Amino acid sequence: MAQIKTKRTWCPSLLQMRVGVVTRLTAEREAARIPWPQLHGAGKRYVLWEALALWVQAIQDAEGDFTQWLAEVVDKRCRGFSKFAGGADPPTIRIGGPSAAAGLRRADAS
Repeated sequence: MAQIKTKRTWCPSLLQMRVGVVTRLTAEREAARIPWPQLHGAGKRYVLWEALALWVQAIQDAEGDFTQWLAEVVDKRCRGFSKFAGGADPPTIRIGGPSAAAGLRRADAS
């Protein structure tokens, strides 16, 4: 009978563990300087921005373009969007990282 080889479980190196610890400690130290209600509110707003960006991207992908009705809905939810993105080319939503938290970006800005 053939013996099944088991796949080795990934194990971080000593350097990776050190970087992880330093990163976690730095994040905790920086978060401790911000009052908890402010940090909690920022986290909730970030999640809402991500949800909006994913929703808009899904519609953009389904429609194949950033349609007028979608622009109106986004402008209603994000006042000033039409002024911000008022160019000839259709704007797109960037997902992930700081750009999603900051809001909406034009395609040619990246």
